[in-house]
Amino acid sequence: MAHNGTGVSAVISQRVRPDFEAEFARWQGEVSGAARQFPGFESTEVIRPQPGVQDDWVIVYRFNTAENLAGWLGSAERRTLRERVEPCLAPPTERILARAPTGDRPVTVVISRKVARGSEADYENWQKGISAASRRFAGYLGSELLRPVPGVQDEWIVVLRFASPATMDHWLESDVRKSWLAKADAFTCEFELQRLGGGLGGWFPAGEVPGATTPPRWKQGLAVLLAIYPTATILSAMLSPVLSGVSQDATRLLISAVSVALLTWLLMPAINRALAFWLQPSRPLHSYLGTALVLGLLGLMLGLFKALH
Repeated sequence: MAHNGTGVSAVISQRVRPDFEAEFARWQGEVSGAARQFPGFESTEVIRPQPGVQDDWVIVYRFNTAENLAGWLGSAERRTLRERVEPCLAPPTERILARAPTGDRPVTVVISRKVARGSEADYENWQKGISAASRRFAGYLGSELLRPVPGVQDEWIVVLRFASPATMDHWLESDVRKSWLAKADAFTCEFELQRLGGGLGGWFPAGEVPGATTPPRWKQGLAVLLAIYPTATILSAMLSPVLSGVSQDATRLLISAVSVALLTWLLMPAINRALAFWLQPSRPLHSYLGTALVLGLLGLMLGLFKALH
């Protein structure tokens, strides 16, 4: 597949009748398979509805050129497939919300709030309203509301995704959002917003070396796996007996939270220093040697934990 660096995305919001969700999911799988056969296809992403927060299905198609994307969206194949699923759809049947360069990777923000006791219902109604408002902004990809877990997490957390930094900023700085935030002052005690970029770049700063960049994603993934595999395994062995009276879901959440904290403030900075020769190689040989070292360490830990189990 040729790629000329001018990729574009179409972000499509689709409302589906409640009784046809399963049928629509099967149909969307077939449509995604058909899109892969078209020239210039790069990827597709399907974001399912979140009850009470996001009513629509959101589908993202990425192609290498605007012409190839338009060719797919207007193709006879896609038109024929849509005719089959029309009975499943609720009006409006389809809205193309945004087309953005693929170089602008999706952006996620994590918003945590402490809600005054007794105001939980007010907050949920407010969250439904602000979520509905955000869906009308270009680039919106989806959102998820995570409710508090007693004894583990006392904040309400919203995960919000937009197609690019520009579309995210347009929503965050909009007068619409500011008016909704003003309404929350009566029942919100604390508020925190954290922006997450695409990939794992926050754990892999380029540093001050001239010309340095963040490592490729496959190296980021291997480095994080090298840190999180022993961390999660050891924490699970240590904390599970102590938390025997706590539900499994809460235990997993606590172990995940501690693992992320350890990775963020302790392990990933150490791994960046120890594997700098591999993450930012000055010679191709360093990349090969570092990959072999990381894979060897993962295999060694696998054997060790299996022997101790």
